[in-house]
Amino acid sequence: MGARPHAVPPFRPRAFMLCCSSAFTPIQAPGRAPIRPLAQAGIRSSRRPPIREGAFIPVVSLCSTKGGVGKTTLAICLASAAAQRGAGVVILDADPNGHVRAWREAADREGRGGGVDVIAGVTEATMQDRIAEAVERYALVVIDLEGAASKAVTFAIAESDIVVILSGISGMDLQEVFRTHAEVKRAEKMLRRPIPARVIFTGMATIASRVAKHARQEVVDAGIPVLATETIRRPNAYQAMHFNGLTPLEPDGDPKAAAEIARALDEILAVITPSEAAA
Repeated sequence: MGARPHAVPPFRPRAFMLCCSSAFTPIQAPGRAPIRPLAQAGIRSSRRPPIREGAFIPVVSLCSTKGGVGKTTLAICLASAAAQRGAGVVILDADPNGHVRAWREAADREGRGGGVDVIAGVTEATMQDRIAEAVERYALVVIDLEGAASKAVTFAIAESDIVVILSGISGMDLQEVFRTHAEVKRAEKMLRRPIPARVIFTGMATIASRVAKHARQEVVDAGIPVLATETIRRPNAYQAMHFNGLTPLEPDGDPKAAAEIARALDEILAVITPSEAAA
């Protein structure tokens, strides 16, 4: 039996939230069903060691110093997968492009994206405050970071329970994986605590090519752990969601894409709580 998870504060019903980073003030709307805390949703976690006092709230940062690898798409999908399990989830949109906010607005127009709130416009000046506020209100915090090295990225890594590094299979993609992982190791040294990091390959072909296998092996040989799950190139499942708000996790979403996102979420949470995952 694994160790029991820390208690998660009771989660009050609320509506979709979209707010700016200058003040943590939700925009409320009626009709939102109650959302269960993380533990009740079957997502069990315990920080090692704790950064914040009180209940454990996992903070997952999606990071790459290179754009175009699908950080925003994966952030939305992972958050949606956790929300489908009943957890209260928020995405901190720290990418100046604001694509998470745009998705939230599209999802609201179509009546989709239930259970996933968004805090938009997070910057290096507000990153730590927004994280601190989010962990008081949500069961899972997902951070979508900009595709560049910055202080905001460094601050997010320092507050994370796991950093997910996205990559394609090109040589440039792998260079950025190594660069991003080095940033995580620097944060570990500064904070004197481990910060788990995992690489996930995104936008892959259905049948793995020699190049894809070589890219994975390059990362493994560098001593960087890689998730077994990869996301497959599925334009109708992933790219279209930024126009119509439909994630693969919706009832009418792509079931194959939904399954791979669920596997990725399980792997990520298992890294945070390996003993519990094995129980």
